Amino acid sequence: MSVVLYNASNPHPAGFHGYRVAVMVDGTHKQRYFSINRAPKTEQFNNAHKTNAAWLKQKERVQTHRDNQAIQTIRSQYGTGVKGIAIKNCFSPDKKGNPKAYKHKKYVVQGQHNGKGFSRGFPITDTGWKNAVTYLAKSKELSRWKHLLERCPI
Repeated sequence: MSVVLYNASNPHPAGFHGYRVAVMVDGTHKQRYFSINRAPKTEQFNNAHKTNAAWLKQKERVQTHRDNQAIQTIRSQYGTGVKGIAIKNCFSPDKKGNPKAYKHKKYVVQGQHNGKGFSRGFPITDTGWKNAVTYLAKSKELSRWKHLLERCPI
């Protein structure tokens, strides 16, 4: 819980009496104290919960913005309409070792999240699209992604 009451039954290490609000917003730790020694307890309770609600709303807006950026549509020669998934030509070697003997297409999921890159190919089938979208969602830690399954380009 992001609102904590410090009193005689739940003492603060520094002896503070009141409410503490703490929320992580976009990688930044936001924290604020509301003392019950300076104002009535009910007033500080309301102030703490209003601050908490505002910060949680801000956190939700940041997450929604991040999700929307991840699923922007793109227009390119290899585009699928989902940012991070492309259709690319791939080559497989034959038995004699010729590296470009067999040409085929794949869904290629590429990108990076938290400074870590990822790339993986999937066959162009209905299950391949589902696997590609699922892999993208897990790699980018997307909360909304089920609607992308309906946007299969082929």
